[in-house]
Amino acid sequence: MFAGHEGRTFQPRSGDVVRVRQFEQIRATLDQRGTCDGLPFMPEMLPFCGRTFRVGRRVEHVFIDHLNYVARLENTVILHELRCDGAQHGGCQMGCQLMWKDAWLAPAQGQPEAAS
Repeated sequence: MFAGHEGRTFQPRSGDVVRVRQFEQIRATLDQRGTCDGLPFMPEMLPFCGRTFRVGRRVEHVFIDHLNYVARLENTVILHELRCDGAQHGGCQMGCQLMWKDAWLAPAQGQPEAAS
């Protein structure tokens, strides 16, 4: 368990409105490799910090195609309509869904923002 995880019980579910924490709060959950429980916080995620979105679904596993491997994930969600723009990955055009650790999110009220 990394810094920032202690006592966290918030587990957002599909349809919940959440606020992405400020990067300073997220940084406290990251290890030396910039990951939380092995999931990287990518540079493309920075513009979403401090903003409010709807949870699309929880993620329990992901297929890593170039490794032909299924990885199990815990405490991870996908936020509705948020995708990687590839700007920091050589202009990648795949538009992968961004995965968010529960520790990077906080409950919110009101209407979620548009992804753009």
